[in-house]
Amino acid sequence: MALLVEGLAFGTQDYASGSFGASYRFKNFQLDYAMNLPIQGVQGTYGNQQISFTVRFGEEPTSRLEGQIADERKMRLEAESKEIELRNEQEQIRTQIRQLTMENTRPEFSTNNEQNTTEINSPDQSIKKKEYAYKLSMKYYRRLVENGTTIDDRRTMIELIIKKYGKIGIDVSLAQDELKTINNINSSR
Repeated sequence: MALLVEGLAFGTQDYASGSFGASYRFKNFQLDYAMNLPIQGVQGTYGNQQISFTVRFGEEPTSRLEGQIADERKMRLEAESKEIELRNEQEQIRTQIRQLTMENTRPEFSTNNEQNTTEINSPDQSIKKKEYAYKLSMKYYRRLVENGTTIDDRRTMIELIIKKYGKIGIDVSLAQDELKTINNINSSR
């Protein structure tokens, strides 16, 4: 970077002088030259001349604004990384909920190895398994909500849970209450 400077000065008692200077900077090196020449007043001099050579060591300090920009970039990258992690976790939870809600509701069968016959599990065991699956679905649903899923996704998931478990006789009142809450949120928009 090069810079040229000039100036004139006038004062009392016939004082007048002119000055000019030049500066050149390249990376960490800088060369400056300045000359002050009397035009009137002082006689018998060729003026003052100055030369300087500057070497800067180390890195240039960053401005406060550049530091803030760098910090904001770092925070944005961390936030984007966290968002990707949360989206992946949310998608895994959605998949697990879909699997749980789409699971076949046929009677459970088990094999008794000692008698080598197939028998149907008791109705109490089947209902307990379905109630457990319902509770697990609600647990995943709550985790989705904690991770900030959208209202539409919440409604879809809770409707699937109610549809699947309500028709097989499981008490889905908690899920129905949640659906009412979602509808109230949506209507207040």
